[in-house]
Amino acid sequence: MVQTGVAELVPDPDVSEAWTLFLNGVAQSHVDLNDPMLIAFDYVRRMVDVIDSLADPGPIEVLHLGGGAMTLPRCLAAMRPGCLQRVIEVDRDLLQLIMERLPLDGSSLIEAVVGDAAHELESAPANSYDVIVVDVFQGAKVPEQVCTPEFVEAAARVLRDGGCYVANIMEIGR
Repeated sequence: MVQTGVAELVPDPDVSEAWTLFLNGVAQSHVDLNDPMLIAFDYVRRMVDVIDSLADPGPIEVLHLGGGAMTLPRCLAAMRPGCLQRVIEVDRDLLQLIMERLPLDGSSLIEAVVGDAAHELESAPANSYDVIVVDVFQGAKVPEQVCTPEFVEAAARVLRDGGCYVANIMEIGR
């Protein structure tokens, strides 16, 4: 059990050291600890492609709002060594589970902390990130507080000139 429900890490039967994170029975993340650039979920692959095509070459600074199994931060750390990344995850128990069972590579510059996405974005300094990734869910829905004009304006304030804002806005049942 985690704060947001029931979390289960299921080993990938086809890939050694790869895992799928399920929250409340729904697949949330897939991560390959041996090859973090191997991305199983199409939406994450698209986020990687967007970031890689829009961000300047080399290390970048990324704010991730929502962490899951840290698939995207791990991938960016492998693709762009030296990336500084801050991951905000609202669920303390989930974050602890991931850090214990699927630890980050010790050489990655990923800081993972417990916090609220909207609050963290609001309190972030202006012009402090090259990329902001929003991948936050409550069940199968994106929380309303990350879909407001004020939230997007806060993201624009925090992004550097030419920065990239990427959001997973999937919604089931519309």
